[in-house]
Amino acid sequence: MNRMRRTILSALFLVTGLLATEQHFYLSIEENFTVTLPDSTVLPAWAFQLDDGAPSIPGPVLAVQQGDEIVIHFQNTSSQTQTLHFHGLDVDASQDGFPGLANSVPAGESAIFQFTANHAGSFAYVAMGDGPRSRQMGLYGIIKVHLFNLGTEYDLISQGVDPDWHTAEPEN
Repeated sequence: MNRMRRTILSALFLVTGLLATEQHFYLSIEENFTVTLPDSTVLPAWAFQLDDGAPSIPGPVLAVQQGDEIVIHFQNTSSQTQTLHFHGLDVDASQDGFPGLANSVPAGESAIFQFTANHAGSFAYVAMGDGPRSRQMGLYGIIKVHLFNLGTEYDLISQGVDPDWHTAEPEN
């Protein structure tokens, strides 16, 4: 049974590699966004958006197949330096967007983040320009890497806007 399982898994990985393509996403930031809490309080927030979509919290789901090359064209339309960090993905340090280890993207400029989706699963992308504040304001989303096309799926992620960040002074 183990030999048969290995053969089937090997065949799946081979097919996945043959079907790999380059997936381009054009991502920007909307700073003039609001979130309405259950008690009707309206808070200012920041949101990611794709060129062909509306801003949202969480940001748009970036769905790819395992083995695909992910190319994120990031336009920093925010008022401060930002970068993109990828949680759980096997990304080269120069593309991982961790402040101080990778290139930051000044306000009004753009950069390309590029890597291969080597492992199937659900992963996070977050903006990291000023510590945790960007995430707290709403700049986070999901990257879904499928082993193969499963058809219709549903995602569950909680909204994590922290109302205290809107009143606190930014840390330098």
